[in-house]
Amino acid sequence: MKNQLKISSIFIFVIALQACSKPELDRKKDELADLKKESSQMRAKLKENEKKIMLLDAVIAKADGKSPNSLNNKLISVQTAESKYFAHFIDFQGLVSSNKDVMVTAKGAGTIKKLFVKKGDRVKVGSLIALIDDEGFTKGITELNTQLNLAKIMYDKQKTLWDQNVGSEVQFLSAKTQYEALKDKLATTKYQQAEATRIIATVSGTVEEVMAVQGQNAGPGSPICQIFGDGQLKIKADVSEAYSKNIKLGAAAIIDFPDYNKKVDSKITLVSNVINPYTRSFTVEFDSKATQGMKANTIAYAKVKDYSNAKAITLPTACIMHEGGQSYLFVLAANNIAKKVNVTKGLSYENQTEILSGIQAGDKIIVTGYQDITEGETVKLN
Repeated sequence: MKNQLKISSIFIFVIALQACSKPELDRKKDELADLKKESSQMRAKLKENEKKIMLLDAVIAKADGKSPNSLNNKLISVQTAESKYFAHFIDFQGLVSSNKDVMVTAKGAGTIKKLFVKKGDRVKVGSLIALIDDEGFTKGITELNTQLNLAKIMYDKQKTLWDQNVGSEVQFLSAKTQYEALKDKLATTKYQQAEATRIIATVSGTVEEVMAVQGQNAGPGSPICQIFGDGQLKIKADVSEAYSKNIKLGAAAIIDFPDYNKKVDSKITLVSNVINPYTRSFTVEFDSKATQGMKANTIAYAKVKDYSNAKAITLPTACIMHEGGQSYLFVLAANNIAKKVNVTKGLSYENQTEILSGIQAGDKIIVTGYQDITEGETVKLN
């Protein structure tokens, strides 16, 4: 009984819900119909306005003496091809450097007893830079002196006996040889002591940096200080091996020193015959007259001319397009017709490309708007 009452209640609720929902559904349908009708009316009005605009365009074109279709032609601009000078340069970065930028190093091992220079000091060739403890050499020299004294005594005795025709010649010569050998060894050791313990300047100039500290241990090759030597500076650059065939001794160049706001004409004075196996580059140097008063390691931008043509036809690189390995561009022909012309390119520099064939002086080259036009299309000059 209870289940029957429950089912009846649900049935009555569903009927009531449908009764309430039907007016709302009808209202939505009516609104949709109204919107479709309004959309249709607006489309019709739009078409009518488009026809009116086309009629007005035709009237305006007729008044200007133009064809109505020309109003839809794409806008372009042209550049007249002409014969003029063109040069290609190789650009790379270099540095101002010194021929006498020297790193002073220790030759022997020991403790640095004293440093005689500091950053900024002026030094001359032979000036004492530092002293290294010579304790090891001193001990060796003392031992050699002892051995030498004994060898001299033996030699003197053998010589006295030999002068008296006593003893053998072999004994005399043996004593003499040992004595002279120890004398030579002592002289060599003293020289090595001076070389290893007295570090001197090998060039005249200014101490740019002091790496060593008094009291630290130094070994052969340990850096003590850097001396920027007096003398002419040079302009030096490392160039990619890709240009090894283009860079020639004596080639003209333009050097730009941006830090000094200075540009000078120069030429290549040295071309290395060796390619660095690690950087795949080779060294070039330039005439250095312009470096007077500059600091070492100043940046220098070099432009080396490797090609020129006094009667070249050059065009903006951007207007040259490519398709299937062929380069082409558009020329403005008679009656404002865009004509596609295949060309052969030469070298490019600073957004200009030399045209070797396909274009003649006087041709009107389309340089803007070329992206949106096709062969044979009528265009309009901007």
